[in-house]
Amino acid sequence: MGKLMEFITNNQTLIITIILCFTWLANKLINKMAAKPQQDVWDKLKPYSNATCQVVFDGVEFLAKNKKMSSAQKAIEYGNVLQQFADNWSVSKAEAVANLYAWYASQKQKVEITADSVAVEK
Repeated sequence: MGKLMEFITNNQTLIITIILCFTWLANKLINKMAAKPQQDVWDKLKPYSNATCQVVFDGVEFLAKNKKMSSAQKAIEYGNVLQQFADNWSVSKAEAVANLYAWYASQKQKVEITADSVAVEK
């Protein structure tokens, strides 16, 4: 214990300098982490975000395969589903997402397997 006390006594300036440097670095790190924008779970699912548009696009494509829709009808349906999602979003986020994914799942299930979509082995 005597050697430790002697080391601390002889190197007080060094120890204080190391503590101050560590404190300064910790302060910089904390400030940098605090300055980052916070990620919200809902950010990826906002109306007209890439993820939402992709789900709607895929759902409309499934619907178009089932109902043989023209490209104009697909575009109208795409806009209608996105608008309905945006309207539901303003009321309840969780309900809007649940309704969108329920609609997507129902469109996916309605796609009929045809002879053209079945892989043929050679």
